[in-house]
Amino acid sequence: QRSKRDICWESRGTRVLSRAYGSEGTWNPYFWAEDPVNPPCALEGTGDPSYGTWDTWNLNYRSEDTVNPSYGSEDTVNPSYRSENTGNPFYGSEDTVNPSHGSEDTVNPSHGSEDTVNLSYGTWGTGNLTYGSENTVNQSYGTWDRGNPTYGSEQGGHPMCQRAQ
Repeated sequence: QRSKRDICWESRGTRVLSRAYGSEGTWNPYFWAEDPVNPPCALEGTGDPSYGTWDTWNLNYRSEDTVNPSYGSEDTVNPSYRSENTGNPFYGSEDTVNPSHGSEDTVNPSHGSEDTVNLSYGTWGTGNLTYGSENTVNQSYGTWDRGNPTYGSEQGGHPMCQRAQ
């Protein structure tokens, strides 16, 4: 019988960014999406009640969920936390007018992903100061961030977690 992890992994085949604290790292214990070693975050209806991406049973923090009341991405009925919503005032992803928490938003001042001017919580944000992933100037919580002084993985300058040279 297939394990829950097998089901999660097979259901999508490719990983997506972690919701928080790192992307595609095998030792992150929280907030993973499509990671075969992560204990929470079930995918595509395996029954996990929290933090799943593409999980048809998850009620919170979902992506591509048409009935999720909160934190949904690409959700046509969600009043907040939407992705690809040009008029969403909160937590939008790929929203050109969203003032906060946008992903791929060139004018978003906070929490952007792939945002060149975002100041916080960005992923792949070249100007992001905090919580960035793959960000060469991020100051904290980055994954694969060579300039991050804390919580970095695969990072040569981390004072606590740097790899053996």
